[in-house]
Amino acid sequence: MKPISPESALSRLQALCSRSEQCESHVRQLLMRWQIPSAEADRIVDRLVEDHYIDHSRYAQAYVHDHLMFDHWGPLRIAQALRQMHIDSDIIDHAISQIDHDTVVDALTHVISQRMRSDSDPDRIIRYAMQRGFTYSDISQVIREL
Repeated sequence: MKPISPESALSRLQALCSRSEQCESHVRQLLMRWQIPSAEADRIVDRLVEDHYIDHSRYAQAYVHDHLMFDHWGPLRIAQALRQMHIDSDIIDHAISQIDHDTVVDALTHVISQRMRSDSDPDRIIRYAMQRGFTYSDISQVIREL
């Protein structure tokens, strides 16, 4: 890939961040791919944070919502993914605490009912739901209700 200028990188990232929430780690990966020197990359990221293009709290809220509603991930898997993106633990805890428990149960019900169509072994269904990031207590409650 052809390297781009730092000014062009900043303008591209501003446009990207205007369209969708981005986290700092993803932005830094893009800057590395564009072969922006690390000092310039730090300056660009600082500018994006200063101008509120990057906001970890806003990103965490959007990430939690999207992955729970569309991908049917549980809170544990979502929190793990956010930790891998180097989001602060307090921000993750706050975003996860904003989830309505009924919404989690609805997502879990969807996951379990989909899995029950192709698998009748309860142990494998439980393992699958736990891999999706749901707690055992929620899983056993939903299985009893189904």
